[in-house]
Amino acid sequence: MKALKLAGAAILGTAIALAGTSLASAQEFTFKLHQMLPATSPAQKNMLEPWVKQVEENSGGRVKIEIYPAMSLGGTRRNSSSRLVTGSST
Repeated sequence: MKALKLAGAAILGTAIALAGTSLASAQEFTFKLHQMLPATSPAQKNMLEPWVKQVEENSGGRVKIEIYPAMSLGGTRRNSSSRLVTGSST
C-alpha cells in the first residue's frame, strides 16, 4: 500500500512538472529591432530580414521580431546608445 502511494505521488509529481514545462515553453515573446537604415537598405533586406525569419522559424513562432527601420521609433543616431542603456524608446 505504501509503495502504491509512493508511485502515485511520483506519477502526480511528474505530471505537474511536465505540465509546468509545457506552459513555460508555450510563452511567446515579441522583440523590437530598431535600426537607423532605411527599410530598402541592403543590410535590412539581406541580413536583418533573413535573420528575423530564421529566428521565428527556429522558435516555432514563439519569438517574433518587429523591425523598425530609419529610426522610426524616434530619436536620433546620436542618442541611440543612451536609449539602449536606459531602455527608453524616446
